Amino acid sequence: MRILIVSHSYPPHLSPRALRWSAIAEYWVRQGHDVDVITAWFPGMIREESVDGVRVWRVGGSLS
Repeated sequence: MRILIVSHSYPPHLSPRALRWSAIAEYWVRQGHDVDVITAWFPGMIREESVDGVRVWRVGGSLS
């Protein structure tokens, strides 16, 4: 199954929500699912990467 998670925060951003979603996404990957995450981009973060089998897409920009 293909799963898409849309969340404002995802690691390496440190927040309870980011850590919770990463644990769930990694669990689904271990179960054999394809997982993509769309999350907010912050300065210094990579735009596209694969983290423990989860494809992470960071979009937009931070507001200051």
